[in-house]
Amino acid sequence: MLPPGERRAVHRDLRHGDAVSRWAHVQRGRLLREYRRDVGRFLRGERDRYPAAPEGYFDDSAAAAADDFRARAQDDRREGMLADFPMRVLEAGIEGAWYRSAVRIYQNWLHDLKGRIAQPRQVSAAGQRSRQGVWPSVGMRPAADRAR
Repeated sequence: MLPPGERRAVHRDLRHGDAVSRWAHVQRGRLLREYRRDVGRFLRGERDRYPAAPEGYFDDSAAAAADDFRARAQDDRREGMLADFPMRVLEAGIEGAWYRSAVRIYQNWLHDLKGRIAQPRQVSAAGQRSRQGVWPSVGMRPAADRAR
């Protein structure tokens, strides 16, 4: 769930069609920030084991940078190492195979919803008659009417 300010931004952007891109950008950065936070906990001695990098989250070059930092952090475990965390390299390498496909699916879905909302609702002939209180046959009348 997004914080209230971000929810409003997504709602506002729905009218312009970029809600998914902005939402996905917020979400994909969130996992990286959580990973960095856990690395910081390791470096400060708040946890015993170095956290595992998110599986399938980074491309090859970003995964290599994460592995390199892990090796250096395990050899020289101190809080100051967090300043060397390769945040930009990892951010650039986030777009996995799933990311673009997921964004496209949600964009298509939102486009479809937007189109459905814009179209007036179609009512069948039977629905129109029922709204007017005219029923085509005795068997289709509401139970209250059949009792009379």
